[in-house]
Amino acid sequence: MLWGSAQVAEATRGAVESIPREQHEAAAALGFGWLGRHAFVILPQAMRRLLPPFVSLLVNIIQNTTLAQVLGAAELLETGERSVERLTAPSVGPNGEFIPGEVHAFEIYGAVMVVFFVISFPLTRLAAYLERRLI
Repeated sequence: MLWGSAQVAEATRGAVESIPREQHEAAAALGFGWLGRHAFVILPQAMRRLLPPFVSLLVNIIQNTTLAQVLGAAELLETGERSVERLTAPSVGPNGEFIPGEVHAFEIYGAVMVVFFVISFPLTRLAAYLERRLI
């Protein structure tokens, strides 16, 4: 959480500092005070520059957050593991014959990978689009 906060603060600082000094001076010349300059001139411009790295940071936080990993990755992988165990367990047929279990581990873990991809890829594409569009 502290790491994410520091990253957001650094991205915001970089976006604000990327606004040319002339914009600060022009807002001051129009009579804006420090708060008015930032609220009505600097921050609206900085938000356009902040959005792409912020979305990328959001993707990174989603992928690296302990809570997301514990609740998301571990839960998905555990569900996949239980499915593999259930499908690979041998069973006895109706006439008492031994039926070996089928192994579908590749398909199950492939599906888990697809779920992670479906979560991360659209956000990554959104960040790339915003970077092209807004900067």
